[in-house]
Amino acid sequence: MLAKSQVTLEATVADRNEATLLKIKVNAPLFLMRGTVGSSKGRVIEYSKVLYRGDRLRFVAESN
Repeated sequence: MLAKSQVTLEATVADRNEATLLKIKVNAPLFLMRGTVGSSKGRVIEYSKVLYRGDRLRFVAESN
């Protein structure tokens, strides 16, 4: 059973490998999102790491 999820958002810069993959310059701005999903027993069952180019990202948050 899924019990907990967590997402962290962080500004960072591209290293050589990331810059090559994303076709940007080294040290170009990136937006890093990491996430985990855990079980009711505290075990991590999913981990994700996503990098977004800083020049192609728009972040929108809504609340009702």
